[in-house]
Amino acid sequence: MNDTMNTPNTPDTDAPAAEENALVAPVNTEKRRKRRVGTITMGVTMIFVGVMLLIGLVNPSFSMSMLKYVAPAVLVLLGAELIISYFAFGREDIRFDFVSVLITLFIGGAALLIGIIPFFADYYGPERYIASRAVQEQIEDSIYEDISGIDGISSFEVSVDFSAAVNEEQVKNVTLENVGTYGRCTLSVGFFCDEGFDEEFADKCREVLDAIGDKADGFDRIDFDAQNDMLYCALNLRDRIQYRLPAERLKELASFAYTEEDDVEEEDNEEGDVSEGLGEIVSPIAEE
Repeated sequence: MNDTMNTPNTPDTDAPAAEENALVAPVNTEKRRKRRVGTITMGVTMIFVGVMLLIGLVNPSFSMSMLKYVAPAVLVLLGAELIISYFAFGREDIRFDFVSVLITLFIGGAALLIGIIPFFADYYGPERYIASRAVQEQIEDSIYEDISGIDGISSFEVSVDFSAAVNEEQVKNVTLENVGTYGRCTLSVGFFCDEGFDEEFADKCREVLDAIGDKADGFDRIDFDAQNDMLYCALNLRDRIQYRLPAERLKELASFAYTEEDDVEEEDNEEGDVSEGLGEIVSPIAEE
């Protein structure tokens, strides 16, 4: 008989092992790739800022103040990218790209700084000062034409103090009629103070007010003064009612002060009078 018929049956030991290997799932040793949050935001920010800077170089009239909106836009884009990535890839598959986030925040901060520089220049820069000075000189020229023919005026000055909320363009549109809307305007007039000028001081103030007419309403304050070694006169008017008072009423509002030299002379005169009186009293006694 054949040898195969004589060979005893042996158990198949490889079959269980093959079945176990088939049941065990293959292990994936590759690391799952995570989505970086911040890369897209950095790219969009760089493109936007670059385009703005390029336009500013090509067109000098372009206002770079638009860049101040980059900083808040960066935060919005970063938050939107984070939310979209969370729902699209899951919490375990996303992570922050800290380098990109830092670069993005730096670009946003620099853009914000560049954007607010023109803002401060409009309100506090030299061009605003030049514009305000031009308005002040314009008002001074207008007042000079009105009061130049009045005798006895030694000096006058117009002072304009604009509010901090007024920018350069608004200053350029200021006139004496609307200056009160944007700031405070003051007129100061000085007179030569001759002897006995206290009697005519109020009349001179009234003459100046009549000369400028309705322009006085554009001033928040009008100050008059006159001074010499013996006398000081001052009149400070604050509103339209006072601007239209007659000379008699203006004299009641005016203040007059005499210097110490005048007081000393009066004291000397009083002492001389007292001495003469004592002399008159003593002389009869001496005669006796």
